[in-house]
Amino acid sequence: MNAFISVSSKISTINITDHLTGRYDSLNIYIFLTGEVVPKLILACFILGLFGFLVNMFTFLQPDLRSNACCIYTLSSSVIDIVHLSVNIFPNYLGFQYNIPNPWIQSFTLCKLHYFLYNFFPQLATNLLLLSIIDRYACSCGLTSWITRLNQYKMIPRLMTMMVIISGIFSIYAPIFGTDIPQICGFHEKEVYGILTILISGVLQPIVMLLFVLLTYQNIRQRRQRVVSKLQSISVIIPTQRSFSVLGCGNKDWCPAVSTSVCNNDNHSSFGYSFLFPTMDDCTDLHSVPQCEFNGIRR
Repeated sequence: MNAFISVSSKISTINITDHLTGRYDSLNIYIFLTGEVVPKLILACFILGLFGFLVNMFTFLQPDLRSNACCIYTLSSSVIDIVHLSVNIFPNYLGFQYNIPNPWIQSFTLCKLHYFLYNFFPQLATNLLLLSIIDRYACSCGLTSWITRLNQYKMIPRLMTMMVIISGIFSIYAPIFGTDIPQICGFHEKEVYGILTILISGVLQPIVMLLFVLLTYQNIRQRRQRVVSKLQSISVIIPTQRSFSVLGCGNKDWCPAVSTSVCNNDNHSSFGYSFLFPTMDDCTDLHSVPQCEFNGIRR
């Protein structure tokens, strides 16, 4: 009996030791990640974001692009992203790497403002990208559609102001769920905060962007089909030297569907052309879609 108790106590001691060893290893991994990996990751994101911002500035500030609404929205989104990296992300790197106090956690007011801006800037940047997608969708619509008014230059500040208001409204939940204790600056309802962030930034915004992308693709596809059908209806095929057929031409005296210069000194060919086009001379310049074949040669 005593031997059984001794063996059981040894097993329990071994299990406790293994459990403590596992927790100690997990703690070491956590310290390594927060002290070594996270600061380098923050610095890498900041450098890449700054590089992308400079590239966007060089690209979208070209004279041919600076007045384009889509380019203005994209450049504005890039500016908001670099502000977010500089104001909300880079101070964390300074705190991890050089133990510089984060100014956002020094007071209650700054802490609440930090909650708000930490959600406001990313949402605003995404919404500005959404405006650029909506602008491309408006360009793909017909000229008689009311949505084409969104392409007007005067609509740019109005739409951007609207997105600022919408982003502010959808970011109010962040300071509400933030703690009221300075120097901590966390969230007392992390689960609810995480769910709301996922629903707004991870579900709602991507779905709206995907919707306008699909609508733009549908409009472009329909316009391409209409153009192809019109080209097919006015195409001209001349299979032989003496006769050819004109498709989609209702006027026998003049057909704008032929696109080439009809120049032939051969009597038979001239007779054939003068028969089909009584108002033409032996050498006539016609303009339209280049779908003609004379004497077996496509021009």
